[in-house]
Amino acid sequence: MKILRNYIVNYSWFYAIIWWPITIAFYFFYRKIIVQGKENIPKSTPVMFTPNHQNAAIDPYVLVATASAGQILFLSRADIFAKPLLAKILQLIKILPIFRERDGTDSLQKNNEIFNIAIEVLERKQTFCTFPEAKHHNKRFLLPLKKGIPRIAFSAEEKNDFKLGIQIVPVGIYYDQYANSGGILHVIYGAPIKVSDYAVMYNENQPKAILTLRNDIAASIKPLMIDIQNQEYNEFYEELRYIYNNKMRQTLNLKNKQADRFVADKKIIEILDKIFLDNEKEFLGLKNKTEEYCSMRNRAGILEISAEGSMSALEVFGNSLLMLILTPVYLYSWLVNFIPWLPSFFLKKKFEDPQFHSSVKFILGLILFPIFYGTLLLTTGLVFKSWLLLLLVFLSFFPAIIMFVNGKVWYRKLLSDWKFLLYRKSKLASCLKLRDEIIKIMDGFFSSIL
Repeated sequence: MKILRNYIVNYSWFYAIIWWPITIAFYFFYRKIIVQGKENIPKSTPVMFTPNHQNAAIDPYVLVATASAGQILFLSRADIFAKPLLAKILQLIKILPIFRERDGTDSLQKNNEIFNIAIEVLERKQTFCTFPEAKHHNKRFLLPLKKGIPRIAFSAEEKNDFKLGIQIVPVGIYYDQYANSGGILHVIYGAPIKVSDYAVMYNENQPKAILTLRNDIAASIKPLMIDIQNQEYNEFYEELRYIYNNKMRQTLNLKNKQADRFVADKKIIEILDKIFLDNEKEFLGLKNKTEEYCSMRNRAGILEISAEGSMSALEVFGNSLLMLILTPVYLYSWLVNFIPWLPSFFLKKKFEDPQFHSSVKFILGLILFPIFYGTLLLTTGLVFKSWLLLLLVFLSFFPAIIMFVNGKVWYRKLLSDWKFLLYRKSKLASCLKLRDEIIKIMDGFFSSIL
């Protein structure tokens, strides 16, 4: 495969143009996008982003859509470059292959050219990103980092007598759901690490400097993400952070914002880790109660947000009236979006890894939705020959796509809220009693560690 070196290292108008619709589409694909710490991204200096890798091909889009950091060069696994056409397309959006041992020992030598290009990008004070875990996974914890980032950073600085000024920005990426659209995306940019701070150590002992920088990068990423290191009980941690998050925020005097929910989640994980170390018997007792409660709640078809009981009957009725009014819009959204959505529904089934499902939906949607919308507009113009009708159809696409992405979630929650109101004193009584026990146990644990 021929590397388009000049294209990669220079400013590209094609790249600038192609990423605009991608960024716009990204903000339609997710119900809510929260970005924190953008002030930590340095200006006028080479930047290396080091995000955790949670969601296959979606993760690079996150950086482009939220960082506002120019034309970012990405490295990705080499096997996706096997087909020449796809390899060319990936290079046009400035993604280059990184070869691993599984690609063949001989292939590793090809990384020299890739690393040299990355160094040249940094020398031009541009932005570079690779995922230091070297693979994505669907559990919320940080894998051991590879040494690629420190090696590239030190090579670039050594070549320039440690005067290049490279700063490594750790990034935490959180999705409340991996496979579907309409979820929450939370991105946190951490405080940058100056590579020049390690110059003395590197000149004295290169392997030690590489390991130290790698470990410091890992330590800087972990506070920015949901990091559940107790993988044996991962599912229990996940369930309990949903159950107890509301009460944890109340205790910490936090609001119902994603940034505050993140803080509460981190505290819940800290509490569970301590319980596990100090009293495994009580930890397992809480785990069993949580599993029993979740099983009862799921059989009843109740969402955890409904089980919190924060919605009054008047609020649920008001939401029902609103959704009734929006039902024609929801039906219209399916009429307009069903055809371009359908291919992704079937194609995603070819990927066993569910983390690729959202990537398939987003990439196919990016291609098929504009084509279908354009065809629909052209047909409307030719048949009715009315500029006013054409404008109305065009404007209707925006609420239609928003409703298409979010409507299913809204209706599902409304149904769950009604079930909670109707059955909380009958069929759900024992379930909610168990939930109260879990809350009280967690309250006791939290009080004991203060």
